[in-house]
Order: sequence, then C-alpha cells, then structure tokens
Amino acid sequence: MTVRPILSKALMDAVAGRPGGTLAASIYAAPEADRREAAVVAAQAGLWVHADVIVTDGVNRGVDVDLIRDLAAHQIGPLDIHLIIEGSHADRLPELIEEICGIPVSRITVPVEAITDVPAVAERIRTSGAAPWLAIGPATDPGNALIHRAHIDGVLVMLIQPGTTSQADETISRKAEAIAPHRTRSSESTVASTAATSRRTSTREPATSSPDEGCSTTRRSRPGRSKPVDARPDPLSRPWLEVGDEVAELLANLDSAAFDAAVEALRPAGRRWFTTGRGRSGLIAQMTAMRLMHLGRTVHVLGEATATSVQSADGLLVISA
Repeated sequence: MTVRPILSKALMDAVAGRPGGTLAASIYAAPEADRREAAVVAAQAGLWVHADVIVTDGVNRGVDVDLIRDLAAHQIGPLDIHLIIEGSHADRLPELIEEICGIPVSRITVPVEAITDVPAVAERIRTSGAAPWLAIGPATDPGNALIHRAHIDGVLVMLIQPGTTSQADETISRKAEAIAPHRTRSSESTVASTAATSRRTSTREPATSSPDEGCSTTRRSRPGRSKPVDARPDPLSRPWLEVGDEVAELLANLDSAAFDAAVEALRPAGRRWFTTGRGRSGLIAQMTAMRLMHLGRTVHVLGEATATSVQSADGLLVISA
C-alpha cells in the first residue's frame, strides 16, 4: 500500500519566512514505490521536486530517469535534478547530461569534481532550457566552483558525501557563507536555508531541505544583470576573484547598442584591421590583434615592421584607457 508522504509544516514555514528562500522535497528519500506520489504531494504544496540520479558501478541506483520523464510530461514540478557520479564513473556523466537535457526540467546540478569543461557543460544545460548548477562535495574547496560563476546559476554545497546516508556535517555550511558574497545583487539571489541534519528520516518521509537534503545552497543571477557585491569575508584569501568582479562590473555597464555595432563592424571576413595603443593599451591592442587573427581576420598592429599602410576600406581600432 502506498503511504502518502507527510511534509514538515514547521520546516516549510521556517523557509517561507526567509526572503528568497526556496524549498525542495527529495523524492529519493521516499521508498521507490512512493516517489511519484511524493512528487505530487511536494508540487501541490508549492515545493520544488528534487531528484537524485546516482550512478554507481554504471547503474543508476537513484531516482529512475523514466520517472523524471513522467513527472515532466505531467508538469509535476518544478523539477530539480542532481546528477551524482560515484567512484570512477565520470565517463558516464556526458551521456547522463544529454539524457536529462532531453527532458524539460527546471534545474540540472552536476558535480564540479567530475567535469573538465564547465563552460561547455553549463551551456549545454542552458540550451536545453534548464538552469545549470554546480555541486561541490564536503572536501571540495568552494573556489573550484566560484571560478566558473560566470557560467552557472548557483552552487550546491553538500554537507554529506553525495549518495550516502551518513550524518550531515553542518559546519560545512560555512562554505555557502563564503560563496554568498560573490553572487550578484538581484531579487532572485539568495542563500537558502541549511538543510536537515541527515539525508533521510527513519520513517522514509521525503526530506524537505533546500534544494537538496544534506546540503546548503547559494543561488545567483546571471552576470551582467546588476552590479556585483564587493564585500566578502576575506578579500585577500582568493584575490583572483577580484578579477571576476571587475569583469562582471564591466559587462554590466556595457552599452549594448555600441557592442552590437562593434560586432557588425567586425563581421565582414574580408576587411583588414589595424590595432594601436600606447603603454598598457598597446599591449591590449596586440592581444586584440591576436584574437582577431584567431577568428580568421587579416590584422596588423600599427608600428610593427610587417604592418602595411592603412587604406580607406580598412578598419582601425584605437585603444585608450
């Protein structure tokens, strides 16, 4: 007999009281036969439906992908899919990502430890219509995820080893606090509540953590929507992140019309280009010339011995700080 899952009203009320907080029910925490019913209950309560797809020894021992397809087909959600690869099976991840990208879900979270090309994976997930997130294990430095923040929408901080039922180490939630200052300001940028202390309850009721049991989450908006937050707990601990903030601020202040005009000017493949600048701007001019060369353009740096004369049909790019 299927037992209708019972949600924790106290936990739901606590998260509802946090501005921007979100709550998800893990259907993996329910017995396999009850997972669809658990998803229905969660969706009816206005929660996200969180599904762990766990690959061990080449076999998925988590939520069945066919169930995810069924939930998506009946618009039961939003669906939050967490892909977990155990052991030496990282080679299965690309295939699994492709399979999930073929299902209309809202969010796909992948383990940063198993990915070699985060920008490409994030773009693939985004083109499927889902939001790309990264998950970091208990032993992983949050900086491993932060360096990719321009490509992802959020970071899932696991308080337990993914796929296990061990007791959560809530001290690891401090990683979420370290990540939070690097998000951009936005109405949807928030640090969600710390999750429950164990992966599942003894009665097998679905956990109601946000969005993963045994984890903390940090959500951020896409770069360029608003000015980045400058404050951080220790600005000297990872100074290279300052570069990312400066780039994000620059992108946020770009004139989109001027940018589009520059793209159109550079589009004709047969046009010759010349770059020039003095001092540091000169170095940028040389770098720009190299990038244009990589794009297949004919380009010269003014003043170099091999540079030809500039003609009326040519493009001249002068760089000045």
